[in-house]
Amino acid sequence: MSFPEGWERLGEGPTWDPPADLRQPTQVWVHNLVVSMLSSEYLGNTSVSLVGAVLTQYAEFNAWVTAEGKRTLGARELLERAGTLDTLTGRAYEAWTAFRTRYEAEGRKVGAAEQERLALNATLRSIAAELEALRKPDERGTTG
Repeated sequence: MSFPEGWERLGEGPTWDPPADLRQPTQVWVHNLVVSMLSSEYLGNTSVSLVGAVLTQYAEFNAWVTAEGKRTLGARELLERAGTLDTLTGRAYEAWTAFRTRYEAEGRKVGAAEQERLALNATLRSIAAELEALRKPDERGTTG
């Protein structure tokens, strides 16, 4: 299939293909990741708060698209920003998996996998900020 100039990226398919464990219980990958993270016993209060911030920004992005984004952005830019959601979800999943794997390997002890926990928190903070930026019409809405 050929695409108009500048739209070629759309032929590449999803930016990130989620693993099987993020395809249920719902069809919304972000929701499934959040459920997985919050239903674990591993997260401290800071991480739980940051997961909440990511979910809030995700919901606000979707509300913005419906109310304003469709009016202020072209179809191409909306699709690019939607693709960014996949990339951000992938980054969160990778950070979560790295923390969970290390934490379990270290016997689920208090203070275990501290470096991975800090990296997870930094990733969640960054993702929340990037999701917020996606709602700004003057921003490209892409991740670096």
